[in-house]
Amino acid sequence: MTAQQVLSIDQNDVDPYSPTRLIAAADAKVAEGDVQGAELLFKEALLDWVDDAREGTGDPMKMRNAIADLWCGFATFYFNLKKVSCLIQ
Repeated sequence: MTAQQVLSIDQNDVDPYSPTRLIAAADAKVAEGDVQGAELLFKEALLDWVDDAREGTGDPMKMRNAIADLWCGFATFYFNLKKVSCLIQ
C-alpha cells in the first residue's frame, strides 16, 4: 500500500490527528524509497497539528497526546534510519 493510499483511507471516518495513520504513511514512503518524503510528512503534520492546537481546534488533551505520539514516531523514524544526530539538533 502506498503512502497516498494510507492517507486517503476513509477520509471522512478517520481522525485527522491520527499519529498511527501518519506513521504508517511515512513507513510506506520509506518502503517506496522516498525517505525525504517521509520526513516531510512528519514535519508538515507536526507544524499543522501544533498550529491547530494553538488555535483551539479539537480537544486540547487529545491534541497534546497526538502531537506527543507523533514526536515519538518522528524520533523512532530517525532512530530506525540511523540518523540519531538529527534528534539532537
